[in-house]
Amino acid sequence: MARIEPVILDDDAFGAFLAAMLRKTIDGLRAAGDEAAERQVIDAYITGCLGVSMSPMEIHDYFSISTPGVVGEVSQSFEKQDALDALFQRRMRAILSGNG
Repeated sequence: MARIEPVILDDDAFGAFLAAMLRKTIDGLRAAGDEAAERQVIDAYITGCLGVSMSPMEIHDYFSISTPGVVGEVSQSFEKQDALDALFQRRMRAILSGNG
């Protein structure tokens, strides 16, 4: 995986980036037909957010800690939410360790 060179955005640009990234991720996960497709969407979310200097905790927070978060918007099923969060955590570890 290529090294991510983060950029710093001003508040307005960051707000626009985040809103677009969350919408793209939610829509992508809703449309994903299998775990491989979900992985691609999650990887794009993680690398995009790392690319604007978000911390791993911030990225996780928007994904599944805050309510409703991405997973809450994707599914009302707690089983599905847990599965997406577990996949997110595996992908975050892999990306951060350089094994993405």
